[in-house]
Amino acid sequence: MQLGSDGTLAEIAAGAQAPKSSTHRVLGGLVRRGYVTARDHGHYGPGPKIFVVAGMANGIRDYALIASAALDDLRRHTSDTIHLALLVGEAAVYVEKLDGSRPYRSVSKVGLPLQLHSTAMGKAILAALPDADREALMERLPLTARTPRTLTNVAALRKEVAAVRARGFAIDDEENEELIRCVGAAFKDHNNSVVGAVSVSAPSFLMTLEQAMSLGPHVLRAADELSAALGATLPRGHLVGPARRVAVQ
Repeated sequence: MQLGSDGTLAEIAAGAQAPKSSTHRVLGGLVRRGYVTARDHGHYGPGPKIFVVAGMANGIRDYALIASAALDDLRRHTSDTIHLALLVGEAAVYVEKLDGSRPYRSVSKVGLPLQLHSTAMGKAILAALPDADREALMERLPLTARTPRTLTNVAALRKEVAAVRARGFAIDDEENEELIRCVGAAFKDHNNSVVGAVSVSAPSFLMTLEQAMSLGPHVLRAADELSAALGATLPRGHLVGPARRVAVQ
């Protein structure tokens, strides 16, 4: 199986010159770790992590550089962990993590995929997609329960995404991990296409829901600064003050 292509178990086993049983076990492990995605009709394709490992390194460095000014501005408003993620296929992938100054560390790691339906960044990305694309994607997503608070049906997710669209940022209220609360906002590129999201996360006993809502506009501003730096056209009034454009060498 080549990067970017799909294949059946039989095709992959033949290409690897390995028994189907062994190939199936290996693929199962790769699926669990995010390197391979199991698709419909017995096909397998590249998972989110493989793009990070096999070709996104330069792009990630570019996005991290462009995002640095916006993330530095956001740091002035929070002592908690800041993340940057890129949309890859039907998941998002952490590409930057800035630990906060509080005496705890998030277990998140650069390169790990995150679900769109249960995370603040994921819901922000869904909300920023064109209507038809978002609806089709939400129908395909496996709405797995990560915690008792996870939204596990399309109707509930659709209602939540509408609220995110109205305010510009999303809240993960212990929906992806118990005792973790997160605020996220999506950013776009020069084509006004959704690229990824910015977030701030903290233990829920350190960030109340009210505090998360108050932090939301600052996270949105950081996302808007990054969008502007990437050449996106922002809605009137979204960005207060000049966005700083960073040239990528």
